[in-house]
Amino acid sequence: MLIRSPSTPRGVARIEHEDGTGVELKGFIAHATNNVAEIIACIEAMKEALLLGKTELKIRTDSTLAVNLILGEWRCRKNHLKPLIIDAQDMKQKFT
Repeated sequence: MLIRSPSTPRGVARIEHEDGTGVELKGFIAHATNNVAEIIACIEAMKEALLLGKTELKIRTDSTLAVNLILGEWRCRKNHLKPLIIDAQDMKQKFT
């Protein structure tokens, strides 16, 4: 999920456990676009899920671009997004 502030994109991710409890990750990303913030939020959510020992992960986001790039459905044409997408796709492979 992305929360847009007037001046700086913020990435927000929430990891929910089966019992309904969870942890929320928030981060300010200076000098970034909303797309960068969305992708970074997905990466950080996957990192945190791995630290928590999760092997399955469902990511819900309103960013069609982030989802389709990470899943490999769309080709990344923006050079500044390519390293993030590669990181996210590598991280995605660690989940079932």
